[in-house]
Amino acid sequence: MTTPSTTGRRRRLGKGLAAVLAAGLLLSACGGGGGGGMTPTPPTPPSLKSLEEVRAATIESWRACDMFADHVRELAEFLDHKKFTDELASGNGSITAGVRNCEGRALFYEDPKHKSSDAKGLIEIGFGRANMERDLYHEEKYKTPTGRYDLTLQLMRKNYGSEGNVAERAVDGPWDKAIVLLGDTGTGTTLSAFIVDTKRDFMLRLSFGGVDMKYHGPHLTWTWDKAAKHFREVTMVNAYQAMVDRYDKAK
Repeated sequence: MTTPSTTGRRRRLGKGLAAVLAAGLLLSACGGGGGGGMTPTPPTPPSLKSLEEVRAATIESWRACDMFADHVRELAEFLDHKKFTDELASGNGSITAGVRNCEGRALFYEDPKHKSSDAKGLIEIGFGRANMERDLYHEEKYKTPTGRYDLTLQLMRKNYGSEGNVAERAVDGPWDKAIVLLGDTGTGTTLSAFIVDTKRDFMLRLSFGGVDMKYHGPHLTWTWDKAAKHFREVTMVNAYQAMVDRYDKAK
């Protein structure tokens, strides 16, 4: 005979059993206890950029004139320029093989009759990552730790080579390697330098040119020998140090 108390006990037992079963299913789903349940896939951790990628992104956000404007001006002042024809400008590297330039056109002599005969020279100091191992757009031979240095140096050699008159020399300094070129590129004499620092993964390209000494020489206070000496001993060293300081500060 079933009594009301017996019926109540059965209801309580039923509820208790359901609770135990629910707890067991929960533990099984979480992989607890016997390990017979399915272990959920852990969440995918966020991707972590390598230190190299972080530094590359940092470097590629810099403006060249923030580091090199003073050195562009210093070279122009040493060569007794009158003024810059426009404000110094920073390039984004899109048309210079990834080298971001700070550039300005210095006026050294104003022809009183013909503005087209003014003596003007373009000064550029630029930087870029040296490493091109992951580059997608250039030849395999430039996909190296010094690829951008090698590429830009070769491009400039071709500019000089078309005229067949260039002097090239290696320059010792705090960098890994540096080359200076002086010769005619078809638009007047051009002085250029290429510097690479593999430890910090950057390269520099410096140039000064556009002045025709045959035509403007009598109106200038300097010679190419004088300009090249200052370029090697002062401009290159100071520009390199400015880049090192900025790079090391960003680490």
